[in-house]
Amino acid sequence: MNSVFKSWASLRCALHGVCHVIYSERNMRVHLVCAVLVLAAGWYFPLQAWEWVVVLGCIGMVMAMECVNTAMERLGDQVTQDRTPLLRQAKDAAAAGVLLAATTAAVIGLIIFVPHVWERFKT
Repeated sequence: MNSVFKSWASLRCALHGVCHVIYSERNMRVHLVCAVLVLAAGWYFPLQAWEWVVVLGCIGMVMAMECVNTAMERLGDQVTQDRTPLLRQAKDAAAAGVLLAATTAAVIGLIIFVPHVWERFKT
């Protein structure tokens, strides 16, 4: 029974982390708005099951990377307020991870949605 309580506590901590990133990071809120728009487009256009899997995977990937980026920034700021070259490189690399994930998700989104848009609006 003790492990069940630890699991619930871990889940609660994780959800607290997600909420913290949403409320503290503007980019996460941008990602969240984009995710809602993509989900709405997914309901509007007849996506197949595999397309939903890819779309949801992309949304999860981008949001997870934003959480990791925020964690890296917070950890770096806790270690030192000095702007050291190694800390800057670590923060830049974490931000690059978000950029690469978001760019990949956008390209995948175009690959999935453009044919649906084309089919819906062609004359």
